[in-house]
Amino acid sequence: QRLSVLETAHISCVPAMLARVAPMSGRLVQRRSCGTVPHKPRAESLNVPKRSKEGMIEYIQRVSKMSRFQRRRELHPTNWSGRVKVRFYGTLAVVGIFLTAEYKFRECVDVVGNPARITETRRLFWLRAFCGRTRSRFFGSMMDFPLQPALRTPALKAFVWLTGADASEARYPLEAYQSIGDFFARTLKDGARTFEDPGPTGLLSPCDGMLVAAGTMDFGNPTVQQVKGATYEADVFLGQSPFRKYGDPKAQPPETVRYAVLYLAPHNYHRFHSPCDVSFQIGRHFAGDLLPVAQPLATRFNNLFNVNERVVLTGTWSQGAFHYAAVGAYNVGNIRLSFDDKFKSNQLRQLQYYLGHPIIEKRWSKGEKLAAGEEVGSFRLGSTVVMIFDAPKEWEFKKEVGASVRVGELLGSC
Repeated sequence: QRLSVLETAHISCVPAMLARVAPMSGRLVQRRSCGTVPHKPRAESLNVPKRSKEGMIEYIQRVSKMSRFQRRRELHPTNWSGRVKVRFYGTLAVVGIFLTAEYKFRECVDVVGNPARITETRRLFWLRAFCGRTRSRFFGSMMDFPLQPALRTPALKAFVWLTGADASEARYPLEAYQSIGDFFARTLKDGARTFEDPGPTGLLSPCDGMLVAAGTMDFGNPTVQQVKGATYEADVFLGQSPFRKYGDPKAQPPETVRYAVLYLAPHNYHRFHSPCDVSFQIGRHFAGDLLPVAQPLATRFNNLFNVNERVVLTGTWSQGAFHYAAVGAYNVGNIRLSFDDKFKSNQLRQLQYYLGHPIIEKRWSKGEKLAAGEEVGSFRLGSTVVMIFDAPKEWEFKKEVGASVRVGELLGSC
């Protein structure tokens, strides 16, 4: 029917019929009606060649079979080239901004002296671009958002189903938790965990999780293996040498220094406890990034724990110095200490320490004494606990690397 109308129409009406057959976005041409022309077709804006009647009919048939994308390019070549230019220069500008920011970031790390001894600055920049602290703060605020009483049970059941958490161990029923964050940092029922007797030389597992690394530290190369194939310097991580008591250069080095790294998955119980009778004298807060600590990333990025947000507690136990570190990760910005309500981590507008922010240090003159099994603090999503401690040569781990552990189980002893 369209072609029959075209055959009887005047050639000057072809642009109007073309708009009817192949409508264009935002520029439809109205047909002539009642001898009046409300909007005169602007044929010069269309890429319509001057042809005979038969050629125009063939041209319209070809255009009508095109996709919308092809019609725009065919009928508006000038506008199309303009859009391509906008996209090209826009992409070029975005790439230029990111490259400039990367250069300035590397320059800033060099200016402050690279206190974290970052060896892969470029990779760290792009990790920060995609896993920045702002995203973790936003996610944390969503986790702490109060739920309506009618939504608490279904929302928390969905969370339990997604993470695989054991809700039967929680001290309170699901409807008692006001937010997902409260359930995540939940306490357990009495008797849900059994704490073994560590004895004078034993250490208990401080948390539920997986033992991802354990071993003895070399005096000439004090590094900790975060996972197989990736390490970080212990003195940078702790803020002092692990072979000196409280950083005292006159103290005699211990016989051996051992370490244990435990990873907490999202389904684990997220409160961490004291593995032995310990007295903490120094607490250090390293404001840092919140990069993922999962094994696929940890194997490809050295010094990952040295740039992440962490709290390091330094003290003594029966065998010498004892360092206890809680390391933040992606979406885990809130590290809380049970014996210090004033402590706050992941504060807004707090610069990373490797970019110039000072390390926040607090000393307890009388020492914070904790018994074996006593609660130390809590996380707000899966993360890592690192212990670096003096031990006799005959001391050995009772758990294999890669084994799942629960808080209170014997981790090692003489």
